[in-house]
Amino acid sequence: MLDNHSHGPRVETCQGWLEGFEEEGIKKFFGIPFALPPVGDLRWRAPQAPAPWSGVRQAKEFSAAPYQTIPVPNLRRTDAVSEDCLYLNVWTATTAQAARQPVMVWFFGGGNLHGAGSLEHNDGTALARLGVTVVAPNYRVGPFGFLNDEAMGANFAIEDDVATLRWVRDNIESFGGDPSRVMIFGHSAGAVAVRSLLQCPSAKGLFHRAFIQGAGFEHPANGMGWSFARSRAATDRLFDSLGTRDPDALRKLPVERIGAAALPLSGISPAPGHVHTPLNLVWMPVPDGKVMLEDAAGWGDGVPLMVGCAENEARWSLNPDEDYSVELLENMVKQLAGAKADEVLAILHQGGGSIFEKLDRLYTTVVWQEPAYASMQRFAGQDKAVFYVHFARSGPEAVASNRLASHCAPVQYFFATMSGDGAYDDVDRRISAGLMFALVEFAKTGVPQNASGEQWPRFDPAQPRQALVADTISVAPLELTPLLRAINSLRPAV
Repeated sequence: MLDNHSHGPRVETCQGWLEGFEEEGIKKFFGIPFALPPVGDLRWRAPQAPAPWSGVRQAKEFSAAPYQTIPVPNLRRTDAVSEDCLYLNVWTATTAQAARQPVMVWFFGGGNLHGAGSLEHNDGTALARLGVTVVAPNYRVGPFGFLNDEAMGANFAIEDDVATLRWVRDNIESFGGDPSRVMIFGHSAGAVAVRSLLQCPSAKGLFHRAFIQGAGFEHPANGMGWSFARSRAATDRLFDSLGTRDPDALRKLPVERIGAAALPLSGISPAPGHVHTPLNLVWMPVPDGKVMLEDAAGWGDGVPLMVGCAENEARWSLNPDEDYSVELLENMVKQLAGAKADEVLAILHQGGGSIFEKLDRLYTTVVWQEPAYASMQRFAGQDKAVFYVHFARSGPEAVASNRLASHCAPVQYFFATMSGDGAYDDVDRRISAGLMFALVEFAKTGVPQNASGEQWPRFDPAQPRQALVADTISVAPLELTPLLRAINSLRPAV
């Protein structure tokens, strides 16, 4: 046993001893390797078990973020980006093995093009104070995580996520965690990762609750969305741009050259006369019959699911200050509503509001809310326990900017990382505390509930109800709007 008195908190993992640091009563361990660096000959291969070390490894600084395919404002709390990125971070109030705390494993968002487990918005400090052990890993993004090649394979990032969960199974007791109560959750691309783990046979038994927020739903009713064929075609074009298809040669190319060649293939530029939607993205997980299957093969019995959407998801990418034209609205309706275009356009006009508000309702319903509803219908039909939370809270800054409850808004409430003078008020802080309480209860018991003891309703297709997050968190009927019903009617019967 090592002396723990003159150092930061120390824990023993399967690979060796780690020393973290303590801050305001929370023990933090950053930059923990959960796999070998996926570089050189290990580029585009399944992650390999991390190497052991001797002595005490320092775990006080964040590792490099995954190599970023697109540049974004740096919220990663590290300036370094690298292919050598397979590290994770842990927050816990105790390292006592007897604590047996629920474990919450967070997968970051960013379109599978950017982001990191060190993002300031998903800091685990506040959740750890509530008696859970929080884990936030990196995973490979862009073509490094989502190449789709017959020879080399696909879904490398999903294999990174499985490697994280194996590390949790083998080591989390040293961080006060209970490996039999592991909740996986994520937002946007992180929610897609969670959904992919439900379809990943090698992940079965490694998690016991799941929460998908703002993505990870069924493909849209109009049939759009990323696909195996799309990522395979983009991979072929990437190889053409790089001038080789030889795996050995490709593994020797500079990371910057691959990133630059992959960027224009990523699906981030909308067609003329349209606005960007996530349906155009390319570097995404796809069923390949090996890592990831078509259906939820990894989702074991007794594993409940939470599903979450925001009221104004689309305002994340729509610009409230832009003067959108009727022609653009009509183009988007034709693209997103297909055979129901005339009916959907009439419903939008009947609802009133500006072109911006109509685009928000259209885009939000087609891309997020109807696919979430379809997912809940399907899984409830398989007798899975599903709970829906609808986020409709807008803080003062969100109201002033007219972004309202947009795509990324819920994340800071989940982690109590709201910041900015005047951006949030006491209502936001109460909502954040209530949401964190419900998430921790879900991690503990598999049933989310409010601090009052009111349980959130299990989704029932005959009488759908929801946890509604507005100025309070309440249980309310789930309204199936005429727009949602019209889009849902496009969906083939299952």
